[in-house]
Amino acid sequence: MMKIIQNKSTLLLTIVVLVCSSVLPLDAIVKKPQSDQQLSQSQGQLITLKWGDIWERLRRKKGKGGSRGRSRYQHLSEQTLCMLTPGQLPDRDGNSNHKGSLEIWSEQPLFLWQGEMKGIEVREMRTNQQLWEQPLEPTTNSILYQGKALKPGIAYYWRNTIPLEELPTKISFRLMDDQKRNQITADLTALESKLKAKDASAERIALKRINYFMDKQLWSDALREIYLMPNPPAEVTDVIDKINNKAHDFCRE
Repeated sequence: MMKIIQNKSTLLLTIVVLVCSSVLPLDAIVKKPQSDQQLSQSQGQLITLKWGDIWERLRRKKGKGGSRGRSRYQHLSEQTLCMLTPGQLPDRDGNSNHKGSLEIWSEQPLFLWQGEMKGIEVREMRTNQQLWEQPLEPTTNSILYQGKALKPGIAYYWRNTIPLEELPTKISFRLMDDQKRNQITADLTALESKLKAKDASAERIALKRINYFMDKQLWSDALREIYLMPNPPAEVTDVIDKINNKAHDFCRE
């Protein structure tokens, strides 16, 4: 009698398994590996999400007029001008320790602003010696430095080329000393070598470089990487458009 009961139980279990197998699709029972296309799409989504974080990290507060309060004696264009980098770009949270840095790594910094500048002028802070002057089109809001070589550890400032009586705002910066620059250069070289060994794309490498500069509060160099990125993805173009079109006013009081 017990043998008959055991046989019935085994038969019933077999029937249940067969019924479940006929109802469930095959790929629900056997997990198939992702195709190369699926893996590529998945990795692309991860990169997109990280690029999306760039804008949130960039939405910082420059402070009134870039480096000081606005004056009623200033030229109208100067009152609406927001000079971003090079220069400090502190965190929006006033209690944060992330105040940004006056130092830059690149010997050819990118000058970036919101508003209109008639021209740009770069001078040494201590001697007031002019290193570079360039007239600008009204629609221009960024330009690479093209003046005399900057010296490590020396303080400089840049300003709008309007008459001094119109009180142009001055933004200071300095090229970091050789020891710091060499260390960052070594870090970036090692980072790129590691990523290339993993067959990382140029876009992925650019993203890692930008994150590196941001983590060190080197916002001038981070923005330089963004603006000079060859064949930028849509997310990077969107970030640049938002800055240029004042989607975030860095100098808002």
